[in-house]
Amino acid sequence: MYSKQFNIDIALVSEPPITHGKITESKHFKVIQYERSNNEYRNKTAILIFNSNLITINTGTYATLNIVRVIIKTSQETITLISTYIEPTSNLDQFLNEITDQFNTDDKVIIAGDLNARSKIWGDVVTNNKGKHLEDFVETHDLIIVNKGQSPTFETIRNGKRIFSTVDVTFCTTIMADLIHAWEVNDKIHISSNHNAITYILRLGNSTPLNLKATYNTKHTNWNSFRLNFNRRIKELGIKRVLNDCNNPAQLDHLVQ
Repeated sequence: MYSKQFNIDIALVSEPPITHGKITESKHFKVIQYERSNNEYRNKTAILIFNSNLITINTGTYATLNIVRVIIKTSQETITLISTYIEPTSNLDQFLNEITDQFNTDDKVIIAGDLNARSKIWGDVVTNNKGKHLEDFVETHDLIIVNKGQSPTFETIRNGKRIFSTVDVTFCTTIMADLIHAWEVNDKIHISSNHNAITYILRLGNSTPLNLKATYNTKHTNWNSFRLNFNRRIKELGIKRVLNDCNNPAQLDHLVQ
C-alpha cells in the first residue's frame, strides 16, 4: 500500500472509487466523507487519514458531495484541511463561496483538489475562464499557490493524441506557507486515474522557513499609482546614485543583498 511505502499520513482525494456513492470504510484508514450519499448522489471528494495518532476535531468536520473539511490537531499545530472536486460544468464561484465559509484566513489552512481550473500561474500552458476566477479568489483571500513546476496533474490519450492539463491545485493561507515542503507531482505513485498523484510534506513545530514561490495577480493593478510610488521610493533611497557607483557585478550583488 502506497500509504506505508511513502509514509503518507493524510490523503485529500477527488473522484475516489466508490461503492453505493461512498468510499468503503477500511481498517487501514479513517474516511471523512459525506455520509448521506447514494447511487444517485455520489461523493466526489473525501479525506483519508492513515495515521491513527492524528486527532480530528469533530466540531471542525464539514462534508458535502463536493467539499470536505476536517480540522487536525497535533501536539504542535491545529490545521484545517479542505478537499474539493468541482465538475467542469459546475459554477465555480458557487463552490468557492461555500469554501470561503469553511476557513479563516488567520488559521493554518490547506485547500486542494481537482477544480477543473487552468492557469499559467500554477503551471498550466493556458488559462481558462475558471482559472481566472480562481486566480481572483486566491488574490482576494490572500492565499498562496503551492503548485510548483510545469508537470501536468492530468494526462490521458484521446484518439491517439496526448491530452494534458494542470487542474489540480493546492493552495494555503499565508501562515501555513512555511510549513509546506517538497510539493511535487509524484510519478512514483501509480493510481488508477488519469490524474497524477501529488505529494508534499508538512513541517510542524519549530520548522525552518521554506522558500515558497508566491504568485501575484497583477491584472487589477493601478499602474499609474505604481509608477508614481516606485519612482518616489527610488528617489528616497538614492538608488540611481548608488547604482552609478557600481563598477562590477560583485558590487551590484553586494548592493542587492
